[in-house]
Amino acid sequence: VSVSEGRRRFPAIIRAVEQGQVVTITRRSRPVACVISRGRMEAILETLEILRNPDARKAIEDHKAGKTDFRSIR
Repeated sequence: VSVSEGRRRFPAIIRAVEQGQVVTITRRSRPVACVISRGRMEAILETLEILRNPDARKAIEDHKAGKTDFRSIR
């Protein structure tokens, strides 16, 4: 969606984003921004926070390598 089209179609873009779409805004046919839902943005930020933690990254790597053991808590 071009910047000028985005201005005209802003309500429709917001509806699309609310339904889970990512809308890319372009200027002179080059992407300059993306519009995403607040929920998606929060998920991205949470993922970045987890990946910033070395212990969490190690746990993820161990799980992917099959080095984790899950047990019932009962």
